[in-house]
Amino acid sequence: MKLLAESLPDLSSGAVFLATGGGGKQLKSSVVPGTVSFATEIGRILRRKRGNAQRILAPLREAFTRSLYGVPRHLFTGKVADYSSAIIGGYDIGKAVIEAFDGSGPKLEIDVKNEYLLARLDGQVAASVPDLITILDFETSTPINAERLRYGQRVTMLGIGCPAFYRSKQALARVPPQRFGFDIDYTPLENLGTRHQTP
Repeated sequence: MKLLAESLPDLSSGAVFLATGGGGKQLKSSVVPGTVSFATEIGRILRRKRGNAQRILAPLREAFTRSLYGVPRHLFTGKVADYSSAIIGGYDIGKAVIEAFDGSGPKLEIDVKNEYLLARLDGQVAASVPDLITILDFETSTPINAERLRYGQRVTMLGIGCPAFYRSKQALARVPPQRFGFDIDYTPLENLGTRHQTP
């Protein structure tokens, strides 16, 4: 497993694998149930409802209400005003700044470590791991992963609450924001609504 993880940067993250040290019972107790089927459903929605990211939010919310995940919340819409990244220890580490299309108002900063891990609006936490942060192309709703984020892109950022078991005391002992180098305590996404941009 370690060898495969060390090889991923050389593969440009182009690998899919499943590895387990135990049997089927252990695997069933450690995976997020229905994830592959749900990912397929989300893919269909994104393909069939292609278009402006603000229009796709309603069908996404409807789908997520039937899942283990929280309902998607609009965090920010604007353009990528700055983005810098570097490969450090095999990780793509960077920071992005998104500002309103007209350049006014507060800016959203995103910390990246292969994925979007922390979003701050005007310096205040708007979303953090273990909740999910995703960015969509504003015009097409195509998801933009961290390695494809570029200066000037017009984007919409969504936050999605993680499954409840990731918020348990045991899980947060393993995956708190501090584990990723952020000096903050975890606050559930739905409790940060006042720090989200009005759509």
